[in-house]
Amino acid sequence: METDNIIRITSDVFRRGEADFKLLDALHSKKFKRELIEVTEDNAVIRCTPVSGSSATCDLVLDRLRGRCDCMDLLDISFTYVAGDEQNLLNELIRENPRLIARFSFFDGNFNFSRMRFDNPEMLCSTFRGSADFNGAVFVEHANFSWSMFEGNVNFNGAVFENDADFSWSAFKGYADFNRTVFRGNADFNRTTFEGDANVNMPVFDNDDIFNGTTFESSGVNVSMFDGNANFNETVFKGDASFVVSRFIRGNANFNGTMFEAAPTSTDPHLRGFSDF
Repeated sequence: METDNIIRITSDVFRRGEADFKLLDALHSKKFKRELIEVTEDNAVIRCTPVSGSSATCDLVLDRLRGRCDCMDLLDISFTYVAGDEQNLLNELIRENPRLIARFSFFDGNFNFSRMRFDNPEMLCSTFRGSADFNGAVFVEHANFSWSMFEGNVNFNGAVFENDADFSWSAFKGYADFNRTVFRGNADFNRTTFEGDANVNMPVFDNDDIFNGTTFESSGVNVSMFDGNANFNETVFKGDASFVVSRFIRGNANFNGTMFEAAPTSTDPHLRGFSDF
């Protein structure tokens, strides 16, 4: 592909609102591969290449982490490349400004945010190239991870979402651990893809939870306690789906159009009439 045919969007253009947002909307799609092309002292280039059906290839020219935030009451590192050896600097900035905005950011390496506090974090369309550890983290307000890509293992074990959590249209390519996670608001996994094993054993869902169109490609999925409605409409379970430890307390469990490639197992009385789903 000729370089002249690649659209380049820089951080300045993005922040001024002059970017081709129709193209950026297209880049949300998991049909685009995000590839690190170049890293310099000033910026990094992420190439977004369509897997099929489009020629809208785009280079995102991201800033390097500068150790500053745009406002006193928030940390805006949107359109920023963060190297793994900048972990300590990033954590220090988050502790000073837990209101984090990271749209179209690229985290290159393994990052540990365990037991940290986040106020209304917005990580829309971000990429974690390595592992991401949010073990025991607390998300005080709405947490937005929609359209993001987790290329390595991700750990939300024991994390607490005190408000809504949005993981819609995200992709988990490694092991996704949501064991003992607490969702006190709505949990949205609409159209999310789990390509590795997914451990959602023993989390607590207090309100409505959406897994519409979600794909679990892993060998095994354990699903647990739901206090509100649980929607698995058009969800695809390509491996074993276990609802043995599940509890559907006050809401309904909806499985319209759900596809199980292996027979699901359950002991919950609410599901005994749905042995074939």
